[in-house]
Amino acid sequence: MYKKLFGFAFVVCFLAYSADLYAWRPLSTSRPTWPDGTVPFYVNPANDSGVPDDAVIESMVGGTDAWGYVGAGFNFCYQGTTTRRTIARDGFNDVFFRNETMGGAIAATYPWTQGGTYREFDIKFFEGSFQFFGISDACSGNGFYIWYIAMHEFGHGLGLGHSQFTNAVMYASARRCDSRVELESDDVDGVVALYGPGDGPGCF
Repeated sequence: MYKKLFGFAFVVCFLAYSADLYAWRPLSTSRPTWPDGTVPFYVNPANDSGVPDDAVIESMVGGTDAWGYVGAGFNFCYQGTTTRRTIARDGFNDVFFRNETMGGAIAATYPWTQGGTYREFDIKFFEGSFQFFGISDACSGNGFYIWYIAMHEFGHGLGLGHSQFTNAVMYASARRCDSRVELESDDVDGVVALYGPGDGPGCF
């Protein structure tokens, strides 16, 4: 039987970063992972922030590639665009924008697992309270770069929970307009611990 885990939300950080004594964590105590380390995903680039489709895709793919180039036996594989924009166990891993709010959440990942195996996820970016920007844009106001938020949410998509290191991409909150495009060492430690070292399987 499939089990839907609660959504993992990424919220705004109102405090300055500080040192912490803890590190990465798995998504849940069962440490769910993908069986072959290769995960297909689709992007619905439609958004109300005015970001062109190609810039959305560039940022989403860049955010996933960050996890594939760190020496772990894992890889996300972009499969193209979709018009789907609903959280549903439908056989597809989709990422999309909605003009909705969920408290202070910037985005959220909704995973389904079976035992210790990851089966599916969807990712929703909340545009009701926030504006999103392509990596080449000048971020301002109540805004966030898609690339950075994608890195975090796809981290949940591979099986990581929130890190207790405040400088980690997988930390539970984000600063506005954070322009980082690479993972921190704690994030890398997490994906390698889940999938082992390697070059990552190829896409199909």
